[in-house]
Amino acid sequence: MSEQNYIVTFKSTALQDEIDKFVDNVANDGGEIGHRFKISKGFSAKLSQKNFDSLNSLQADPDSIVESIEADGVVTTQ
Repeated sequence: MSEQNYIVTFKSTALQDEIDKFVDNVANDGGEIGHRFKISKGFSAKLSQKNFDSLNSLQADPDSIVESIEADGVVTTQ
């Protein structure tokens, strides 16, 4: 199963201890945590398809602290 880089962002209402616990759980489940973003409340990670599917199901829960999960990539402007 191939891995891909993603950016996970949290809702503005998410508390730092909730975020820390969430990131630890992703790492313990095999995700490779990259950079943690403080201002935008998020992190980058290399995730397997299983990790991604788990995060997607969490994002669908209205009580989840996850705002979005996006594939990491190059952004250009004109």
